[in-house]
Amino acid sequence: MQRLEYVCSTGGSISFEGPIYGETMPSLRGRAWTYTLGARTLTGVAWQARELTLTVKAVDGETQLDRLRMLTDHDVLAHSRDSTISGLLRVDDVWECRALITKSEPQSITPRIIETQLTVTQLGMWRRSLPTVTYAPSDPDAYQYLDHPYDMDYDYGPPSAPPVIAVDGLDPMPFRMTIYGPCSNPTVTIGGNQYRITGDIPGGARVEVDAVEGERSVAFVNAAGDRINWFANAERGAGLDSGSYIFQPLPAGRAEVSWPGGYTFKLTPVEERSEPPWSAS
Repeated sequence: MQRLEYVCSTGGSISFEGPIYGETMPSLRGRAWTYTLGARTLTGVAWQARELTLTVKAVDGETQLDRLRMLTDHDVLAHSRDSTISGLLRVDDVWECRALITKSEPQSITPRIIETQLTVTQLGMWRRSLPTVTYAPSDPDAYQYLDHPYDMDYDYGPPSAPPVIAVDGLDPMPFRMTIYGPCSNPTVTIGGNQYRITGDIPGGARVEVDAVEGERSVAFVNAAGDRINWFANAERGAGLDSGSYIFQPLPAGRAEVSWPGGYTFKLTPVEERSEPPWSAS
C-alpha cells in the first residue's frame, strides 16, 4: 500500500501523502469478521461495518484539514439521508472501500504540525474492478468466404468456442454489466443463472446492472445520458441461487456465457477482499 486517499461522494478527494500524512496506518491493514461461537463451530459469519482509528499529521496543512472536514461531514450527513451514499478510501488508485470519517480528535498542536486521530467507519469490503470483457454479436463478414463453390444443404462456418468468463480465486465475485441497445427483453446466461431484463432498449441507450453489495442497482440510460431506475424491470426470481437472479455473483473458475447474440454487452468482475493487499497483486 503506497498511496491512500479519501474520495468524497461529490468527487473531491484528500490525499494522505501530504500536507496531511497518514504514515503506515496499521489499523487499516486489519480485518474482522463477525460470528457466533458454538461448541465446535462458527455460526452467523458475516462482514459488518466496523470502526477503526487512524492517526494523521498535518504539516502546514490547516487548509487541507478544513477541506477534509468539509468533505467528510458532507458524506456523513448525506449517508444519514440515503444509506447508499458514502465516501471511499482508495489505495494505490485500484482498491476501494466504502467509508465515512465520523470523528477527528486533535492529539497535539504546534505552530507547524497538527496531529489528530480520525475515527473511520469501514462500511464494506475492499474491492477492485477487474478487466472488462466485451461480448458482441458475430461478424457476418466472417462467413462470406466459407460457402461451397456448389450448392449443398449446409454451409461452413468459422470455428468457434463458447464464450466464457474466467473468475480467478476461490469464491464467486460480484460484477457490473452494461447491455447496449437496440434489443428487447435481453437475457444473458452465465453458468446456471439467467440475467434477464424486461423492456425495450433502443439504439444509443443502455442498461447498467451493478451487483456489488451495498450498491445494487439497475438503471436505464437513454441516448441523452438521462438515468431511470429500472430495478423493477430486472428479474430476481427467488433470490440467490434460484437460477434467475439478476445479482447472482459470477461463479469461481470458468463459466460458459450465452445470449441471443443480437446485441452487445460488457461484463466487469469485481474482486473483494477483507483487507487491502500486502503485495502488489
